[in-house]
Amino acid sequence: MPLVGANELLAAAERGGYAVPGFNVSNLEMAMGVIDAAEARRAPIFLQFNPSNLDHFGGVEVAAAAGRVLAARASVPVAVHLDHAPSLDLVRQAIRAGFTSIMFDGST
Repeated sequence: MPLVGANELLAAAERGGYAVPGFNVSNLEMAMGVIDAAEARRAPIFLQFNPSNLDHFGGVEVAAAAGRVLAARASVPVAVHLDHAPSLDLVRQAIRAGFTSIMFDGST
């Protein structure tokens, strides 16, 4: 299944009348488990990484690469999402690295 963006996931959910869950993952095993569960339920998901998850994965580029490969291999639509990005610098890095969905959090 191709990697998808947030707009595509949310538009399909609105048309279909369902929710799309997002799961923050901090390592490869968690990411694989989340995708396995999504496939078992035939449900699209947001595979999410927050700033502290990025540190566990080895940085924004590694997290994006891992997320993109897992999403591309999944049998359900998966968006690779940066959750609660605290800075525009991190947003820019995530865009360059290939995240397909980003939530900027300017609360701090």
